[in-house]
Amino acid sequence: MKATTLSVEDVKNLLVGRLVLQMPDYNSTVAARNQVHYVRKGKDFPRDKEISTSTKQISDDLYEFSVSVENKN
Repeated sequence: MKATTLSVEDVKNLLVGRLVLQMPDYNSTVAARNQVHYVRKGKDFPRDKEISTSTKQISDDLYEFSVSVENKN
């Protein structure tokens, strides 16, 4: 999905799985990573879940940002 932002609700609603976004610039991926960090450190996020992110540059003006949520072992 192409997007310019990632909301806190998007991350909270991702119980287990992966969300992949195509973003127009690196600054958008930094903002998305900050949203994930906010959710990770929030007291509402289940402690038995683990969130990870990755950023990959696809072209000069396109980045792929992904958020994965898994159960901790």
